[in-house]
Amino acid sequence: MRAEVTTPAAPTRGASAAGREARGGEVPRRSSPSQRGWLGPWLAVVAWSVVTVACGSSQPDGPHDPKNELPFGIVDGPGANQQVGRQVKVVGWALDDTGVREVRVYVDGRLKTAVQLDVDRPDVSKAYPNYGTRSDRHGWSAFVDLGKPGAHTIVVQAVDDTGATRDLGVIELTVTEGSRPPA
Repeated sequence: MRAEVTTPAAPTRGASAAGREARGGEVPRRSSPSQRGWLGPWLAVVAWSVVTVACGSSQPDGPHDPKNELPFGIVDGPGANQQVGRQVKVVGWALDDTGVREVRVYVDGRLKTAVQLDVDRPDVSKAYPNYGTRSDRHGWSAFVDLGKPGAHTIVVQAVDDTGATRDLGVIELTVTEGSRPPA
């Protein structure tokens, strides 16, 4: 899936500076893009595009199969906007019509780990009986190192057996100085 990126049109200026000067008006100084008010939204669009390409959905490995469903699931923890230590346990579940190959965990746009479904989740099997497999192993867990104190973003993706990818969740966390790793 490809995101369309549009850039805002430059603001109109009205009468020319030379015309204002000839009428005795003050010639305004050229304003920077940030002073004109459109740089912030433009940078937000560019940043969103970079994150989408780095961490977003990807194309399947094989030929395009219009019948293939994207994987889906939930990140159960940690909760958003928590203060945590450098090491954090990320947990959840994932399902797909063809099977889940792996779950990827990114921290600040960089892949930290990829894990398999290795936690029994009979509750998920019961809630989604049409995605039945011979196992209740739909859960996953991963310990990741968030790095230095400060704000961090975790993005979790599920990848199905054909390579189709979907983000399961985005979690904003803050590592605090002196926080201890979970027991």
